[in-house]
Amino acid sequence: MPIPLAEEPTLAAVERHSWPDPLDPGRYRGLKDRARQLHRETDYAVVLDLNCAFFLRCCELRGWENFYMDLVADTEFAEALMDRYLAIRLPWRSGPARGGGQRRHRGGDQRRPGDDERTLISPALYRALIKPARSARLTFSRRAQAPSGTITPMGPSIR
Repeated sequence: MPIPLAEEPTLAAVERHSWPDPLDPGRYRGLKDRARQLHRETDYAVVLDLNCAFFLRCCELRGWENFYMDLVADTEFAEALMDRYLAIRLPWRSGPARGGGQRRHRGGDQRRPGDDERTLISPALYRALIKPARSARLTFSRRAQAPSGTITPMGPSIR
């Protein structure tokens, strides 16, 4: 799979990247009817997975090693990439939420830069770069009444 921003870590490259249009109504066409049909005609739980794992997606857009290096060596670029990704991705959370109808089951969205045993970045770096972007995403989600998921801190030192 190609890594779109692997070779050019510049603000201009972030702006030139071919980002999707988050406000395109075709993105949600038929979603409400399909959710309603599944709810009425099956015993399925209707779960809308609006994955907004911005940290993971930024790693994929830039390349894992590159993005981790950017977090330390080129924070301006790392912040710009996270901000741009969220500016595109957050409207996707509110569009389907408005059109999903009254009976929708909410799904969780918890993504952490680490696992159950250790973090992948230092707590200080998390607080400085990742936490502000994650807070913006959670604030937007709550405001839009979209699924905001489970909030679990990385550890007592992160708070």
